[in-house]
Amino acid sequence: MSDSFNAIEFALYLRRRWRVAAICCVTAVAVAGIAGALTPKRYTASATIIIEPPAGMDPRASLAVSPVYLESLKTYEEFATSDTLFARALNELGLRRRYPGSNIESLKRRVLNVSKPTATRIIQIEATLPEPLEAKRLAQFIAEQTVALNRSTERHSSQDAIQEAEHSVQLAQTQLQNALKAANTGAGTDTVEALTAELKSTSELKYDVQRDLVRAKGDLADLTSKHFAPGDEKAEWTAQETTATRARILDLEEQEKKLTATVIEK
Repeated sequence: MSDSFNAIEFALYLRRRWRVAAICCVTAVAVAGIAGALTPKRYTASATIIIEPPAGMDPRASLAVSPVYLESLKTYEEFATSDTLFARALNELGLRRRYPGSNIESLKRRVLNVSKPTATRIIQIEATLPEPLEAKRLAQFIAEQTVALNRSTERHSSQDAIQEAEHSVQLAQTQLQNALKAANTGAGTDTVEALTAELKSTSELKYDVQRDLVRAKGDLADLTSKHFAPGDEKAEWTAQETTATRARILDLEEQEKKLTATVIEK
């Protein structure tokens, strides 16, 4: 049978044994202090990348529905979390000597953290190291190289788009010349023949675009199926080619839609 709790008796009990409670508290504080002193200090530095919308886009428009903008967000994250970029940062900043036997992937999980806060257009890069200055240099290096890699990819994509546009212009000029020649005849039959010739030319152009689209999707499948060992220099090149190929696929799909509408109209 248990007795009821008596607060006064319990207080008197603690008073008689206050030395035991005091010794326990002092011991706990001492152990915590020793553990804190022996634990190595680690410092976290952060760098933020603000991702601007593509050139020419209305800033008042919603960016959530833009495939190009969403692709740019993924590209920044892929570059920032690249094993190749992390290994290059360790070598160029002289940090590799701190972890001579560590695996790149496991070391990256301990040292580097890349995140994109929900409903934002920023990439947050955090580096955690025993030295605050080294942590700051690593976070800054990853951020700067991520931006540089993305700009290089955009330049390659722009050159491909320019070449595609020039090719389309040449085909359009040929179609226009054929149409003008047919229109100069002045006869109704000749007009029908001109439309037929223009329709044929447009259909051929559509076929070429579809063929290029199939090839581009095949190239993308080959690129995404490749796997590289940590630190492989080909991984960075493959990431750039993957982004450029995805942009080319989007452009070809848009051309195919326009050509299909033109064929239906004619």
